Amino acid sequence: MKSPFLVLALALACGHGKPPVVKPECAVREDCAGGLGGGLLCADGKCVGCTRGRDCRLTELCDPVQRLCTLRPCFGDECAAHADCAVGFDCVQGLCLDPAHPRGACGVQLCGSPRDCNPGQRCNARTFVCEQDLGCLSGSPCAAGQLCNPNSGACEAGCTTANAAQVCGSLLPCIQGRCVQCASDADCGPGLSCDTIAFACRGPAGCGSSRDCALPQTCDRATLSCALPRGPCTSNETCATDERCESRTGRCVSGACLPDRFDPANDQAHAAPLSPGSYPLLTLCGAEQDWFSVQLLSGDTVQVVADTDPLESFDLQLRDATAVLEEAPSAVLRTVGSAGTYFVRASTNDASALYGLRVQVAHGTPCEHNPPDPHPSALQALPLGVGPAYGLSVCPGEATWFTIRVLAGQGVDATAALEPTAGGALALTLYDADGQTVLAQDAAGSAGPHVASGPTAGARFFLRVAGVNELVRNRYDLTLRVTGP
Repeated sequence: MKSPFLVLALALACGHGKPPVVKPECAVREDCAGGLGGGLLCADGKCVGCTRGRDCRLTELCDPVQRLCTLRPCFGDECAAHADCAVGFDCVQGLCLDPAHPRGACGVQLCGSPRDCNPGQRCNARTFVCEQDLGCLSGSPCAAGQLCNPNSGACEAGCTTANAAQVCGSLLPCIQGRCVQCASDADCGPGLSCDTIAFACRGPAGCGSSRDCALPQTCDRATLSCALPRGPCTSNETCATDERCESRTGRCVSGACLPDRFDPANDQAHAAPLSPGSYPLLTLCGAEQDWFSVQLLSGDTVQVVADTDPLESFDLQLRDATAVLEEAPSAVLRTVGSAGTYFVRASTNDASALYGLRVQVAHGTPCEHNPPDPHPSALQALPLGVGPAYGLSVCPGEATWFTIRVLAGQGVDATAALEPTAGGALALTLYDADGQTVLAQDAAGSAGPHVASGPTAGARFFLRVAGVNELVRNRYDLTLRVTGP
């Protein structure tokens, strides 16, 4: 009879004592439970959950509770082109959407160029719909001479051995066609390591975006380090240098000067036409001005309201072709006397501004002009002769200038006679020959305003007739007398 110890020794010698071979759970992410939709990742042959945003695809976020990669809002995997959807539906960010019936906040906005999309979006060159701009890693190629930064998703200037000094400067080397800080840990200082995705030196908690941080931490843009989210911002100083504080939400938002759908519209000659309605998500950058045009009829009242952050320095103007009619930080209101093209100008003293415009127009009774052509300044002044001139009119927000020729040593005396003052009173202003020096003025609101002056050094006077406020619409007679020899 064999000894049991001998049997055990023979078994071990034959290999029966080797530990069993463990088969890997997965080779690729699709092998994990639920495939792509399950949200698990394949790491070292095991299906595991995510710990930071960069573990997932750019179209996904890491769920901080379940540790699963989940699709961003308004992203899906239903389609890659319009042909993948039912007739009448468009493919937008992987979702098949009905243009007439948005799916919650997810809708269809057609485009022909980036100008047709809102800030933060781009025009998909294959499907011609606006999509959220997640960066060049999500499939949009960079322009000629640029390369994609895989860490930030932004297109950056590429470099070569020949132009490295001009493109990168003397401090950054050109590695793999990009201007970078480092290629290995040896290129960084004590306590720093090289992030070989971003080719940038990082501290123990350093980051380029929140995708680099372990949940629930985020990337603090002011320090470029992973930390728990800050509380609401109270000023621009609490945000990164390229961000601004949005006081209404307490969030630090991008301060980048992004083009909006009306750019370029930076002067009166290129003003973008507006109709009554709302125009959100407009942008301004520093010394840039945004110009818009509005077509108005005689008697129309127009109101333009700017929706801006209270912390922003903002200026809004309503203008005609030659002058500023109204100016205010957030709203302008005016009744116009003449039909024509009017202009809205928006500007800021800040590095950037995000704003919206609301335009309202109320039609009124047209104003009958006499004289029929406008004479809004001394340069366009209408000659006025001695004696009475009957049936003249003043229209809302407008003035009529007259020029009066006299002999040396003579003065003038002008009196207006209004129809019943229910239409509003007049203001008469008499100027010297330079068209700027005021000699006399009557804006008391009487039914017969009167101005007069003795002789001056010049051989002419200017008379300006206007309403005492911007709403006056009235008719009047004007009588001119010359005094002196």
